[in-house]
Amino acid sequence: MNKGATLLFYRIHTRKINTLISTRFRSRCLKATATPHAWLTHQKNKYQFHTNLTQIEGMIKVHLAKLTLDREALDTDMRYISESEKVDAERRMKVEAAEAEQTALAKIESEREKARLKAEEKKRIADERNRLISPILSILLMT
Repeated sequence: MNKGATLLFYRIHTRKINTLISTRFRSRCLKATATPHAWLTHQKNKYQFHTNLTQIEGMIKVHLAKLTLDREALDTDMRYISESEKVDAERRMKVEAAEAEQTALAKIESEREKARLKAEEKKRIADERNRLISPILSILLMT
């Protein structure tokens, strides 16, 4: 674990859900829980850290209010609060990968369409040739 990083665990235990969620923050709060005064001082000095904690608690309540708990979405949301740059980069990479896949599929589909049109054109030309040659052959065969 990185020096200065704090690993936080949240236990969610309801009638339907029993799970443990963890997230990592960059903050030193080992001595913050020693006394109530130390905790209040830590809250005053590290207000962004405590704002993040409040956001996580609110987000967990929102996810629990839904009919089903989507663990992956909850983990992503928690990571977004603690590591927003990494999560944004991962989301951008996923979107770019999905766009590249769609582009590749569209290219394959257009190549299939071109091949189908080319085959239809060949068939049309062959049918036209047979249509023109057929009367000549029937005349030749009659004589």
